[in-house]
Amino acid sequence: MKLDRYRRAVLANLDARCHALPWRRAHAARTVAWWLLAAGVIGATWFALAGYHAVFHPLNDWWRPVPDWLAECVTYCGDSLFALVLLLFVAQRYPQLLWLAAVTAGIATLLSRGLKALFDTARPGAVLPPGSFHLVGPLYQTHSFPSGHSVTAFALAASCAWFMPRPWMRWCAFALAVPVGLSRIGVGAHWPMDVLAGAAVGSASVLLGAPLAMRWDWGMRPPGHLLLVVILAGCGVALLLREPVYPLAALWAHSVAVGALALTAWGYLVEPALQAADRRPAVPRRR
Repeated sequence: MKLDRYRRAVLANLDARCHALPWRRAHAARTVAWWLLAAGVIGATWFALAGYHAVFHPLNDWWRPVPDWLAECVTYCGDSLFALVLLLFVAQRYPQLLWLAAVTAGIATLLSRGLKALFDTARPGAVLPPGSFHLVGPLYQTHSFPSGHSVTAFALAASCAWFMPRPWMRWCAFALAVPVGLSRIGVGAHWPMDVLAGAAVGSASVLLGAPLAMRWDWGMRPPGHLLLVVILAGCGVALLLREPVYPLAALWAHSVAVGALALTAWGYLVEPALQAADRRPAVPRRR
């Protein structure tokens, strides 16, 4: 009986929220389209005038005064596992955002991995002499185009922007992803062109993912939503147990994992149990 009350409390919370957030398709699509147009024009002009490796050194040198621990924390925000765990912070309150981000992430991953395998371009560490640029963290040499961290950051930003009512809010979401992309140049992992391409791929993924997420609403139904939450909680445990590629970001990554798992446990386990306990049948009074 208690388990049944708990189940009904969970489903009641989800049913109330799964369709409460309006899909701002036209407005968000316009913002993403403008962002894609800007990235395309800048990238094409940049490549035509200066080539694929242009402006790497000025942007890389710009990050030299930034402490290594901060650079690693910023760039680690584009890690796929880290971004998935971040979704736990909005999962219960905004199930539609979680579903859109999940669909967008799948599309972005396919596009990113496909382009990396297709082009297989050399990274700065394979082209430039050692010590000629600022390097933070491991030295990567292959699969430079596009920047996977930039794809992740902008896919997440575009998913959030899809539900924001004001244009300035949507642009702020994209602005938060910009430092992640720039940090990939700052740590010596990518060329600027890789970051522009990653921003474009991540942003375009939501244009492909939103119609699919709206038409196929499996992730906005309680069973699908709960399965997504369980998967993301598993990602949180993995993030907590895994040693990050950027070791100086370990405290940041583990703190986010603990916070996300704690919030998830409260929202999906403790809070519904308390609600179920409060709904005990009334004891009839004796006359």
